[in-house]
Amino acid sequence: MKFNISIDERYLFDWLTSRIQEDVLEKYGIKIIITQMDESNEETAMESQFISSNSLPKQDSETLDRFKLPEVLEPAHIQQILGIGRRATYELLNDPPFHVNRVGKNKMMKVPRDVFFRWLDGK
Repeated sequence: MKFNISIDERYLFDWLTSRIQEDVLEKYGIKIIITQMDESNEETAMESQFISSNSLPKQDSETLDRFKLPEVLEPAHIQQILGIGRRATYELLNDPPFHVNRVGKNKMMKVPRDVFFRWLDGK
């Protein structure tokens, strides 16, 4: 049995774009913006703009104001605060010396700010 389905290309692009944006935001905490290629100008091609939803302002972790951080920290926050790599961050969070919440079906790791800084301060 064969089916001929005609789908409007713009509708398909919009649908795929929204699915990709939602999936990347949910899984990685990164908001992406995808724009369609402008056929009149080849230089504009398909463009992706990455905006990290959990990035911190660039500053030394020792001068970081802990109270300007969100109440619930994500791995990227902990990585920047400690000045360690992504792998070391996830190794720490997989066998943590402090409480880590795993949220959602993807088990995203979240750490209460106060709990993390009590551990960091040795209390």
